[in-house]
Amino acid sequence: MLPKAAQCNEIDGSADRVFDKGMTGLMTVQTIAALVLAMVAAALAILVWRQRRALLRLRGEALPAQPHGSGEDAARTMMAALREPALLYGERIEAANEPFAALVGVPASALEGKTLADLVSSEYAALAALAIERALAGGSKPTLTEVELADGHGQVTRLELSGSAIESAGRRRILFTAEEMLPHNDGEAAGTPPARFQLALDSLGEGIVTTDAHGVIDYLNQSAEALTGMRREEAIGRGFGAMIGFVDEHDRRAIADPVQQCLSTGNRVNLGRRSILVSRATGNELGVEATASPVREPTGDVTGVAVMLHDVSELRGLTQQMSYQASHDALTGLVNRREFERRLGEALEIARGGRQGHVMCYLDLDRFKAVNDTSGHLAGDNMLREVAALIREAVRDSDTVSRLGGDEFGILLVGCPLDKARQIADDVWRAIAEYRFVWKDRIFSVGV
Repeated sequence: MLPKAAQCNEIDGSADRVFDKGMTGLMTVQTIAALVLAMVAAALAILVWRQRRALLRLRGEALPAQPHGSGEDAARTMMAALREPALLYGERIEAANEPFAALVGVPASALEGKTLADLVSSEYAALAALAIERALAGGSKPTLTEVELADGHGQVTRLELSGSAIESAGRRRILFTAEEMLPHNDGEAAGTPPARFQLALDSLGEGIVTTDAHGVIDYLNQSAEALTGMRREEAIGRGFGAMIGFVDEHDRRAIADPVQQCLSTGNRVNLGRRSILVSRATGNELGVEATASPVREPTGDVTGVAVMLHDVSELRGLTQQMSYQASHDALTGLVNRREFERRLGEALEIARGGRQGHVMCYLDLDRFKAVNDTSGHLAGDNMLREVAALIREAVRDSDTVSRLGGDEFGILLVGCPLDKARQIADDVWRAIAEYRFVWKDRIFSVGV
């Protein structure tokens, strides 16, 4: 029973191909002609040598030695005449031409003495041995075998080897010609880039998603899989908008599908830094910069869209942290004076327009200085943190509480009726009046 690789890869001349081929599987007319010419040239060289030897014998002159390795020279001459990648094989490789050496990525001389199994990937070693055996057995047609070679850089090349037995210098050897197998560009593989390009796309840190002219996903690289939480097999064939959505970072407003915008306008669409990617498959959210660019044919027709997804979640986190530190009090976590004044200015603009009324409260703590003087600043800082928590609990979630400085606090009640504002102010006053601050063996009461 053949190895699995042999079962999958050994083919005959009539098998259907999933690869485009430059020849029919048999040696081409050009190959046969080049081979015949090379053999004729080698035979003529030997005939000239014999005629010269006979002439010298008649003249009584010393006979020249037979050219060393004339058989090998003839073989090399024959190999050099072939334009297709080829090698001459006995028990090992005896000669290889430059086109074949270029496929392997080593000089032709370095291939001599190696076996075919040394060149192919390990899973194809048994298949290579079977190809040699079948070629030596002879037949009306060359043996066709598909193998994979890996060069010194790890680049894998898929080849079809065509092997034919030849008689040369009284020995039976095999002439292998090789043809690189290229992916067939049919409808089944229309969205799959060549292997080398796919490796390059998968090495990018940015996510790449491509769609056809109808917005259907036909490719995404490994980074896009990681960002969206979707496997390539699950996403291909699905609409982009059905698998990926975007919302605004601040107000959670849905953002229009950038792929459909790009297809309808024919222009590049940039969602900017405020967009959040929502994976509809997993529900995960991620801050991204998304850019959708049209893919055009040479004629200018838009045939698809390429979407680049750049993960900016870490950058946004740092930006938000810096923004928070710039607008909040480090001791209490409340809004600082500068941010309070900014929000107060916005509230005044709304109030002047007659659209809504607001209330502002100013608070000054009583007897705070006594805490600092008798127990130190550490005790005073702890008391301020506890008082800030009391005020936050007494107001609404929509209201702003700020530490304006020292023991002064401000409250901005947005859109609050005056009666409700008085009630909130009374709640704050009562909570602070009933509060007792304990520090070591001392108990302090403060007012506002």
